[in-house]
Amino acid sequence: MDGLWWCINCMYIEGEGEKMIHKMIMVGLFVFLVGCTNVEVIQGFENMEDNVESRTLPKVVLQEGMKDIKLNTLHIDTKIVGNIAQTTYEMAFYNPNDRILEGELKLPLLDGQSIVEYALEVDGKYRNSSVVEKTKAKKAYENTIRQNIDPGMVEKTLGNNYRLRLYPLPAKGFKNIKVTIEEVIPLKGANYQYVIPFVSSQKIHDFKLTMQIISSTPVIAKLYGFIKNKSLEIFNKGYRIAYEKKDMRLHKPIILAIKNRDDKKVFFQRHNRGGKNWFMVVVPKNKVHAYVNYIPKESIEIIWDTSLSANKRDITKEFAFLEAYFAKYSHTNYSVNLSSIDIAMHHHGVYTVTNGNWKNLKAKLHALKYTGAKDLSKLTLASKVKRVLFFSNGINSFNDRVKVGKKVPVVTISSSMGCDANNLKYIAKKSNGKYLDLLKFSTKEALEKFSMDDSCKIRKNPSSISDVYIKDASTNIIILGRIKGLYGTLNYSIGNEKYTLAIDAKNQNRLLSRVWASSKIESLSLQYKKNRTKIMALAKHYKIVTKDTSLLVLDRVEDYVRYEVVPPKSLQKEYYARLKKKKREQKSEKKRAIEASIALLKEQKIWYRKKFPEKKKRVKKNEDVESENGGDIAPVEPVAMPSPVLVSKVKKKKRSSDNAMQIKLKEWSSNASYLKALKGVAKRELFSHYLSLQKEYVSNPSFYVDMSDYFYKKGLNKEALLILSNLLEIDFEKSEFIRVFAFKLLEYKWYNKAIFFFNKVKELRPFELQSIRDLALAYERAGKYQKALDLHYEILTKGWNGRFGGVKIVTINELNHLVSKYKLNLSKIDRRLIARMPVDVRIVINWSTDNTDMDLWVVDPKGEKTYYGNRTSRIGGKISNDMTGGYGPEEFMIKRAIRGKYVIKVKYYASSQQKLTGPTVIRAEVYTKYAKKSEKRQEIVFRVEEEKEVIDLGEIVY
Repeated sequence: MDGLWWCINCMYIEGEGEKMIHKMIMVGLFVFLVGCTNVEVIQGFENMEDNVESRTLPKVVLQEGMKDIKLNTLHIDTKIVGNIAQTTYEMAFYNPNDRILEGELKLPLLDGQSIVEYALEVDGKYRNSSVVEKTKAKKAYENTIRQNIDPGMVEKTLGNNYRLRLYPLPAKGFKNIKVTIEEVIPLKGANYQYVIPFVSSQKIHDFKLTMQIISSTPVIAKLYGFIKNKSLEIFNKGYRIAYEKKDMRLHKPIILAIKNRDDKKVFFQRHNRGGKNWFMVVVPKNKVHAYVNYIPKESIEIIWDTSLSANKRDITKEFAFLEAYFAKYSHTNYSVNLSSIDIAMHHHGVYTVTNGNWKNLKAKLHALKYTGAKDLSKLTLASKVKRVLFFSNGINSFNDRVKVGKKVPVVTISSSMGCDANNLKYIAKKSNGKYLDLLKFSTKEALEKFSMDDSCKIRKNPSSISDVYIKDASTNIIILGRIKGLYGTLNYSIGNEKYTLAIDAKNQNRLLSRVWASSKIESLSLQYKKNRTKIMALAKHYKIVTKDTSLLVLDRVEDYVRYEVVPPKSLQKEYYARLKKKKREQKSEKKRAIEASIALLKEQKIWYRKKFPEKKKRVKKNEDVESENGGDIAPVEPVAMPSPVLVSKVKKKKRSSDNAMQIKLKEWSSNASYLKALKGVAKRELFSHYLSLQKEYVSNPSFYVDMSDYFYKKGLNKEALLILSNLLEIDFEKSEFIRVFAFKLLEYKWYNKAIFFFNKVKELRPFELQSIRDLALAYERAGKYQKALDLHYEILTKGWNGRFGGVKIVTINELNHLVSKYKLNLSKIDRRLIARMPVDVRIVINWSTDNTDMDLWVVDPKGEKTYYGNRTSRIGGKISNDMTGGYGPEEFMIKRAIRGKYVIKVKYYASSQQKLTGPTVIRAEVYTKYAKKSEKRQEIVFRVEEEKEVIDLGEIVY
């Protein structure tokens, strides 16, 4: 048999001149090989379907009330080179609804898997993506869909979770995309195991599968699962299978097992421009030794992640691991400290495990409930424990810091798709512990890895070898690096054993460079902030999606030029010609932005100096002159402007006491049925009732907003914060949810935490000035006035999308409010933007969702309504521009208030959202004597649900 393999190998080395004869011989030999090695194949591939997790095909997420998007076509094309697989999923989605929609496709991946390509059908042809900074991609994508043009984007959120944004999903039409995933195939026993895990209960109209094993040497392989026992055929590059079927259900995963015939395998990729080449070494863990940190310890701690997203872990596998662990070390009597972590640590007592019996501990773990976000900066260990088992998905949604000590080894254990393996590996590495991925290892393999020293280290190597990184692949170790030249020697150790291995260029693998780059990024990501610039450069060069890079497809060359995104090669000639012209035409943005801001201030000064009441036609009390589109009326007519002064020199009449102005805001509360269910429940029992209700409303963001309000009003502040933090776990890095969360933090006066999350929104959406304004207001609430001033000025010195017109004047007022009240450093501020203009009444609203129109109304004591259709009232009330595209702010001011009642209302005019965004939450601030010593302020945060709804916020009585 070995002679036959040698014979076939020799044939592959023959020259090109004998191709036809060579191919005929190979086909014959393949048939002979399959017949002769049938027993070997059966015996060599036992248990290849064990421990294989199936996953439901991801669905396109839409707004509530819409018909589900259907997956009409699924074509899967897999290419395997060595132990690297690259799989392209071509999908056609059908929208059965009567309107154009935007959808999201969420795709959590295993540790080591990554999306490396995305393509969108444009004019009947697929266009590949460009790798772009995440914020630039988001800005280009969202501005483009507002023009009803087809963009596509893939972004990475927390952990290894990806979000594909799809627009447009045509009404009763199709959307065609391609997504390519790359991974290193793991070894299972003596074989490589490649899995396509997806299953679907729905029929797929058009299904095709193509698999290719690119190899110049013979391969023994077998197919399992959905296409079990189908045959591979030989073609000129190796082996392949092509399978297709109509109207079928993908009821099982697809598994390909490939026999590993070489314990020490070296792969090589040449640099096509003469630089350093890449190599990959796959070596076995032959000799491993017991590791001193993993001998049985009587006193251990189990920390159980109980955050909302942690409920998606494979708890069954984790329990199986603990069962095996306590059984293996049943001769040891354990004292187990049990703790859980969400946004804080919680201690649940000490449990005794004797003779492997952990019944009581298991019951308690079963009883734990999953809710809230997670804060890994709060990770603390019980005193006097000798080892920690930390079961978690590693998602740090409540913080960006990870706390870990070095005295006690922490074994981090994951069993969930999309986990943040970097956080878990960091904790394990810093504490001299281990990281176990139960989705890659069987219980037996995980337990073996737990107790053995299989650590791989690189020893001193010649200068020709550099940038070496290590990946743990169950029973094997993968070493990736760069090498100058075609030959070299690699020195490494596994446990206490030292090894030397020759590197050569015999086995070429064109996919190596990106796998090496991904490994380097993974290593750098253990200290992400410190290495952010390096990671960004690598991601762009090797086309890798990271926390800060996305894949973007745009429709037109002018869109690529507008956002300075380098397009695919076919468009680059025109792109660079247009870009050169754009650069010549560009003017100084900062200068133009400041001049525009100064012009707005001049316009406001005209209003401020004008005498009221005006002599103009009075609007009838109940007259509603709203236009269909909510448009603005013409600005106030300019009048002759006196010489600039900061304070009016007109003699002021003595005013009555400022205490005569009272703000009376109505307390907002939801009438949702789940709140009614808490009526009459004792305070000490409220949280358990909340947990019972959560099962039904687990993905409903409004539920958490309302519940948080209810608990906060009951004085249960810690519980309120935990409940509210679920918004961060429903959908990772959803800026709308983070903004709602931060709004509520401001309302609850948790200012420093609000600053952290407004910073998150700013990082995600720096191209929207409202993100910067929200952060500035949070700094002001926290007493950090200089930071607030600098952010307001940043808004005024930049150019913004035209849909934000009118926001700058609100920012000018807020900047001058800070200048008038606090002693600040104004050295960087253009003095032409400073003017003290205090007013008797100021009301401002902003809201959490994009593409949403809210209208601020104020009805004055004369019965006149000031709103977008009547922007200046007879008594001097002024309202800012109507913000129809989302977020606000809208501002009402009156310089000198007359006595009487000022009724404040907000109308939910309309929403043009085409995707699921959750509740729209409005934050309203009401001031009297704004920018004066006697200033008073109240705020209210409330949510709205139905378009055309009018909310009565309250009133100011003077």
